[in-house]
Amino acid sequence: MKKIKQILLLTNLVIGSIAFAQAPEKMSYQAVVRNTTNNLVVNQAVGMQISILQGSSTGTAVYVETQTPTTNTNGLVSIEIGSGAVVSGNMTTINWANGPYFIKTETDPTGGTSYTISGTSQLLSSPYALYAKTSGSSTPGPQGPQGPQGPTGLIASGSIAGNTPYWNGSSWVTNSSNIFNNGGNVGIGTSSPNAAAKLDISSTTQVFLPPRMTTAQRNAISNTPTGGMIFNTSENKLQVYKAALPAPVDGTGNSGTWALYDGPAQGQVIQPLSSGALTSIQAQVAIRVSSGDIVCKIYNAPNGTLLATSTNTINAPWAGSEFNFVTGLWSFSGFSFVAGTNYYVEFTATNGNRFFIGMANNTYPRGAHYTGLQGSTNVTDFDIDMIVNYGVSVPAAWENLH
Repeated sequence: MKKIKQILLLTNLVIGSIAFAQAPEKMSYQAVVRNTTNNLVVNQAVGMQISILQGSSTGTAVYVETQTPTTNTNGLVSIEIGSGAVVSGNMTTINWANGPYFIKTETDPTGGTSYTISGTSQLLSSPYALYAKTSGSSTPGPQGPQGPQGPTGLIASGSIAGNTPYWNGSSWVTNSSNIFNNGGNVGIGTSSPNAAAKLDISSTTQVFLPPRMTTAQRNAISNTPTGGMIFNTSENKLQVYKAALPAPVDGTGNSGTWALYDGPAQGQVIQPLSSGALTSIQAQVAIRVSSGDIVCKIYNAPNGTLLATSTNTINAPWAGSEFNFVTGLWSFSGFSFVAGTNYYVEFTATNGNRFFIGMANNTYPRGAHYTGLQGSTNVTDFDIDMIVNYGVSVPAAWENLH
């Protein structure tokens, strides 16, 4: 029989995994093949059968496969055990914990299956990374011994719910009612803050001290909220911030007992409570034609000086005895009321059509209804039912608390 030398170099049985990746079911294997004259068998296909034996070098073959690799220019053949043609067994079912295991290689230098060279080597520790792949699903081991007591935390548990701890310079104080927080209310100096107060300060020996600042410092505060409080050191005053008040409104509008009055012009005396720019006047009106203009005029006296005027087209035709009233809105600009002064508000149809205006008893008590300049019978028992909107005369400001 022809003698051929084969040097088997078992290197790096690579079966581990990196991080949490799945371990591959393969092992790297390399061998150098030489012929009877000790020359390398280069660039030539060789036939190989690889067996994994359990227990000893002559033990039971738990896995067998064949491969036909090609040597390189150095006579080196490199294969991955687990990637060949399976003859028997299954790499994935080998229990690597039940070793030892051995690798047996049989080689046919001609590339066939007449294996004339064989060798067996024991697997060392590297392949058992395959066992580590499944060790997490094995039966748990016994309970280990209890570790030592850990160090005490920074803040110990308190004894009263709601107490807020503080650092006294050397340790945390947990059982003080200096600041108490029950999750909905905060108390200072009390462990039972009033349920109606978000903050309850209790003391018989100390005072409440708000922020102290000069007028210039106060005025530099941006977006001051309503109710903000300071002590003004420039004026020696406790002060609170109040937001701007909305425009005052005179009249009740659409209330009381309805009465109807028709005529070319109707007027109403008003006396504003506050000074401010007139913005609009509202009244309930209807007209004898399908559509027409009604003018609202402001005088300083009957037949006096015209101070302001606004025209509104009304689409509320009268049909027989039915009166289709709508809310008329007359807008004004450039004119301001002076508080306590009488003004005469008059409504007139520009085309001479008769119109109807809603009236209610005593809806505007500061002045009386009067007959317009174009002359109709005066109705003294009713006032024109209207709403007068005027002014924004109370700006936001800091106010002294006395």
